[in-house]
Amino acid sequence: LFHGTRVSFLPMTIKADAANGRQKAETVCMDVRPLAGQQGLSCGVDTNAGAKERNDDRVAAQDLHELGFLTGIFDGHRGGSCAEFAAKQVPPNVLSAYRTRAKREGSLVKLSAEKEAALIAESLVESFEVTDKAWLQSAKKKDIQEGSTGIVALVSHGFTAPVETKAPT
Repeated sequence: LFHGTRVSFLPMTIKADAANGRQKAETVCMDVRPLAGQQGLSCGVDTNAGAKERNDDRVAAQDLHELGFLTGIFDGHRGGSCAEFAAKQVPPNVLSAYRTRAKREGSLVKLSAEKEAALIAESLVESFEVTDKAWLQSAKKKDIQEGSTGIVALVSHGFTAPVETKAPT
């Protein structure tokens, strides 16, 4: 579901249970469904080996809480280890970079659409840089000679981009 999607739900109380770490009763929402006419988000991914013997591609698909839904394809070169690493590390690194930058800004509510878009773009770039650095350190220690390319898309919720954008001159 997109943030802002109107839903129906059934509130349910879960009793306190010290054995499971719950010190007090909690009310949770069960059976959450979009109301009629509301659009949700569905997606799928596919990858195949093509003419190669094995498939070294990896995919990432993850809800990044306050940011939106991130999906990506990582094309492994000379093996799948780096692509696997990147697919697991890039999404949480995007969220971490975004949260750090957002905290520095203070209040996101006061940001213009352009400033928020720049903050998100910078977070995406930083996540690839952090992931690349971590992979290079790990691969060097293990003498792994693999790499990967990657591309991600972030479907951002609660964010309105300007309709018109001006090309740089």
